[in-house]
Amino acid sequence: MANFDSIFTGAQIDAALTKANSATQPGDLGTAALTAATDYATAAQGLLADSAAQPATTLAGYGITDAQPLAAVLSDTTAAFTTGQANAIIANTAKTSNATHTGDVTGATALTIANDAVTNAKAANMATATIKGRTSAGTGDPEDLTPAQARTVMELGTAATTASTAYATAAQGTLAGTATQPADIALMVESDVTGVTGADAVTNIMSLTQAEYDDIVTPNSSTLYAITDA
Repeated sequence: MANFDSIFTGAQIDAALTKANSATQPGDLGTAALTAATDYATAAQGLLADSAAQPATTLAGYGITDAQPLAAVLSDTTAAFTTGQANAIIANTAKTSNATHTGDVTGATALTIANDAVTNAKAANMATATIKGRTSAGTGDPEDLTPAQARTVMELGTAATTASTAYATAAQGTLAGTATQPADIALMVESDVTGVTGADAVTNIMSLTQAEYDDIVTPNSSTLYAITDA
């Protein structure tokens, strides 16, 4: 069998011993050496962890003052916030939350004016002697109408602005309905029997034939009969 010294030179043996002394020994490896890389966070995840809120961070940094440290909140079950509540607060600090409103304005995210909530005092001011309406064509906002515009909308005539004294009363209208008209006066005969004893005033004139007159049983003394034929 060959001698060890006949295979390697002294320099080679010294170099090999030097490398052996500086080599990683089995006892130098940690426990992680025997685990998979997927058991650990990535470098990107590590950067996120560096900027994340730590347990010692207070909620004051998120716009909430006089808050307990997160460490106390997360470890104390009797604290003001539960773990879930504290996490929800941190996650929602950048969000806008609308509470449900009551009174004149109701609703949560979509707000609306409550029924009957707009009083006259809350409506827009109006000029004197105007009323709310609309004269513009189509559906739209209310408008402040002048008296003339209001009369047009209500389809009123000129009588709406005329004094009642410009018209006859109902009683006068009744009298007018039974009064003698000019056309009737033209048919009347003036009969004056003043100073004539036993005379009858003529109140009626009649034109008729002799045969028609003969058929009258009792002629009227106040009627003048004019016979037009034999």
